[in-house]
Amino acid sequence: MSLKYRIAIVIFLLEAVMMSVVFYSTVSRSQEINEEQLAINERVILELIADLSRFALFTFEFDDLQTYIEKISEDPHVLKVLIIDRKKRIVASSNVNDIGVTVPDLNNTENDYWLTSEVKNSSGVMGSVSIYFSNAEIIAAKKEVLFLGVRIAIGGMIVIAIVGLLTGFFLTRKLEVLSTAAKKIKDGQLDVKTNLSGHDELSVLGQTFDDMVTSFKETVEKLRSGEDALREARNNLESRVDERTSELAIANKKLEQLALHDPLTNLPNRSLLLIRLQQAIEDSGRGLSFAVMVMDLDRFKEVNDTLGHDVGDEVLVQVSARIKKILRKSDTVARIGGDEFVVILTDVTQDQAVSVSKKIEAELTSEFVIRPHKFAIGCSVGIAMFPNHGTDSSALLKCADISMYVAKRNHLGHVVYNVDENLQTESKLSLHSNLQQAIEKNELLLYYQPKINMSTGEMTGVEALVRWQHDDQLIYPDKFIPHAEKTGLIRDITRWVLKEALQQQAKWMAVGEKLKMSVNLSFRDLSDDSLVMYISEMIDLWQVKPEYLMLEITETSVMEDPSRTIKILHQLDEMGLNISIDDFGTGYSSMMYLKQLPIDEIKIDRSFISDLIVNKDSLIIVRSIIDLAHNLDMSVTAEGVETLDVWKKLSSLGCDMSQGYYSGPPMSSEDLMRSPFFLKQNV
Repeated sequence: MSLKYRIAIVIFLLEAVMMSVVFYSTVSRSQEINEEQLAINERVILELIADLSRFALFTFEFDDLQTYIEKISEDPHVLKVLIIDRKKRIVASSNVNDIGVTVPDLNNTENDYWLTSEVKNSSGVMGSVSIYFSNAEIIAAKKEVLFLGVRIAIGGMIVIAIVGLLTGFFLTRKLEVLSTAAKKIKDGQLDVKTNLSGHDELSVLGQTFDDMVTSFKETVEKLRSGEDALREARNNLESRVDERTSELAIANKKLEQLALHDPLTNLPNRSLLLIRLQQAIEDSGRGLSFAVMVMDLDRFKEVNDTLGHDVGDEVLVQVSARIKKILRKSDTVARIGGDEFVVILTDVTQDQAVSVSKKIEAELTSEFVIRPHKFAIGCSVGIAMFPNHGTDSSALLKCADISMYVAKRNHLGHVVYNVDENLQTESKLSLHSNLQQAIEKNELLLYYQPKINMSTGEMTGVEALVRWQHDDQLIYPDKFIPHAEKTGLIRDITRWVLKEALQQQAKWMAVGEKLKMSVNLSFRDLSDDSLVMYISEMIDLWQVKPEYLMLEITETSVMEDPSRTIKILHQLDEMGLNISIDDFGTGYSSMMYLKQLPIDEIKIDRSFISDLIVNKDSLIIVRSIIDLAHNLDMSVTAEGVETLDVWKKLSSLGCDMSQGYYSGPPMSSEDLMRSPFFLKQNV
């Protein structure tokens, strides 16, 4: 074999080995870098989803998280994303059909695998995140690189064979140049070029070698560029994770603030108050005592209604600041209602608690200045001591609350809880609560007492009288109406009576019974700005003619606020309603106001009717009232008619209507319809 071919063979073998080593080294390193970057990306994605899931698992709001999951699922490397709560239920997924399902076994395959990360917060494990990744991309890349390597190797071998043949003819400097360049490339210097020119074999080999090196360099640069892109993507993900973590921390802090504090005054709310009260009870187990004070502002509603809610809010803010100025750092003041505050004084005696209460009273009695307004507020404080008045949160707050009502009712400023002194208050609070529930649960009943025309003996109207069915006991209005008037519940009761009475009247009219319905109004009802509108709505609702509704008010109600009463009654009269003065003769009403009122009927109080036969003065008063009413073009109804003699006497005096047990007691609508009145029998 000639030297030319021997040299060609030797060069071919050497260059083939060299290319294989360089190619294998570069490709292997490139694959390692790709796999490392892929693993980093997988971990970053897993941690990002875990951080985002922490907020969602805390708030149970998964809409934003679902958006992130769908975005990440667009990556072909990500097959599935599962967010799992601590009960092993899937709460968010790249496949919405998985949501709500118990998580199955997560098994890896030859080409795919699961990565899982627990989601924790300060209280422990909240759940976990599992992502199903695919190896298909890596396997495909390896195959592509392998096929590329084979093609490059085949091409390289062909080139080397040609170079070897040509080198046999040129054992000169060009061979040394090529050898030197090859060594530099082996050392990793990819910028080397032979710069051989000409058309001889070694020159062409040199030029080909340069082109091969350039191509190889571009391939390496592409690999490095991919590495840089992966590194940049990782940095971006890390930056987004840091940013989102910071946002979640801020959001958690805001949520905690909103959950435990009053947004207006920034004081602890009821939730935080109960936590601190329980802590005070536990800390006081070592024999220490503490005080709970429930405080209610005295004239806040007046300020709020008169000057507006903006001024009212500013008052609450200033009240909070004044109370905090008096208390120690170890004490707590919380706002638990509109104008209701609770103070916890730790490690104090009863006398010390009273002293602090006096300071708060003095501070809140001093003038408030909210331009351009100046006014005083004041407060009522109830004090309960641990452990004397209670050993749990509920008992302490209840005792302090009862004492506060005693202080407010008696204008005492502050009251320390006393069992005997507060039994009556507790009973009234219970009555108030039960009566409120009775209205809500529809425990009230309406009875109807006939009103008889004394000329014809026929029933022409009824008076609606309310009863309270409570625990199998029928309670009469004199037991609960006074309390309802004091507490304001009378407004709800009156509206209930109007609604039920007009509904019943509509039923009677549907069967041909045209009865005038009388309903009582209290002095508090006459101060209700929405009363006229409500009555109008009820009349329209039940399609009752206004002239068949009579509203009864007492003389006392008229004299509470005559000018306002006159205005309201004229509005009702313009609607076509009838007005009756109830219990006439007991309220010392002014005749001037009597002339100004649009009155259709006067009802003589039963105190004058009961002894009409035996008492000359009562007879004179009744005769005078009947004459006065008729002269003013008003009809007269006598209340409390219980005997035939009284009936006859009233008839002889010209009384128009009779109401009482002689003609019929109050009865249910069913009993009334079965009575002789509905059967058209003359009384």
